[in-house]
Amino acid sequence: MSVAIQADPPAGRSMQALRESDIALLAGAELFRGIPPLEMEQIVYGFLSGAVIQAHPAGSVLLAPGCANDRLFVVLEGALTVQLEDELLGHLLALGPGQCFGEMSLIDRTGSSATVIAVADCRLLSIASRDLWPMMLVEPLLAFNLMQVLSGRLRSVNSALIRSHHICRDLEHEIRRDALTGVFNRRWIDEQFARQLERCQREARPVTLLMCDIDHFKQLNDTHGHALGDQALRKFAEALAGATRPGDLLGRYGGEEFALLMPDAGGDTAFGIAERLRQAVAAVAIPSAPGPVQLSASFGAASWQPGEAAISVADLFLRADEALYAAKRAGRNCTVLATRRDGLAQPDR
Repeated sequence: MSVAIQADPPAGRSMQALRESDIALLAGAELFRGIPPLEMEQIVYGFLSGAVIQAHPAGSVLLAPGCANDRLFVVLEGALTVQLEDELLGHLLALGPGQCFGEMSLIDRTGSSATVIAVADCRLLSIASRDLWPMMLVEPLLAFNLMQVLSGRLRSVNSALIRSHHICRDLEHEIRRDALTGVFNRRWIDEQFARQLERCQREARPVTLLMCDIDHFKQLNDTHGHALGDQALRKFAEALAGATRPGDLLGRYGGEEFALLMPDAGGDTAFGIAERLRQAVAAVAIPSAPGPVQLSASFGAASWQPGEAAISVADLFLRADEALYAAKRAGRNCTVLATRRDGLAQPDR
């Protein structure tokens, strides 16, 4: 990236004359705020040396991240934008006549932390550090004003970081939610279920995984269309979410299949919860032209109890899936609980 501003213009060049309009503007500029116009003019003409008036066409990159800078710039004419490297933060603030930039890299000497671009042709008053510090000794208001500018910049960066955090949080929420039903998706299930199962086993707390899906969902789709099928999935998810306990983890595993992990729920407790869920789903009726479509669902559960050998989340899913298929073979609309001893408990309706 080509940066238009040189860190230290050649010495010995005479200072370009400030226009009357420049003097009037500087009298109200944020750097010279509170300083009488005559005193401000004496300071500017008395201390500044070298080529201090710079002109840049629109599109010029005036500062770039990492580039050394030992100058403070005051905008006399034109418009500039300050941008951060982070794509989420992007545009930080706009600068116009009377505002300054370059103060952070001037003070800490670690290079610019942002990109400053001219969005319109601009003229700048360029103040080198060798001139700025003596100016502040003569007029302490300059130091006070510069601290206010710096404080404003830090607040702008802080606000941008907060916005970025909210954006990241919203994006994180979106990539872990199923767009159709609003419950968590497979990616979230893969991350959280394994973590929660490991925690329950470490703390010797019972845990149960429940797999469930809508009975005859393909037939429902073929008969009534995908729009009603999508509505069925949403209503199914709502019924499940409305009947789960606080702390239970619900997500859409894929297609019409959903998974629910229930910490602190052994076989009997989980079986009761599954039956409550099954009844909540059975109460769902979706309006359609031929008549209401009644939903039903099958449930398969697999538990881990303290004292048993540790089990992986993949094995727990396998056992719960086997129980779900056993429920379907038993006629659907029922719950089957896998057990360690004899494989599968009898279905309950």
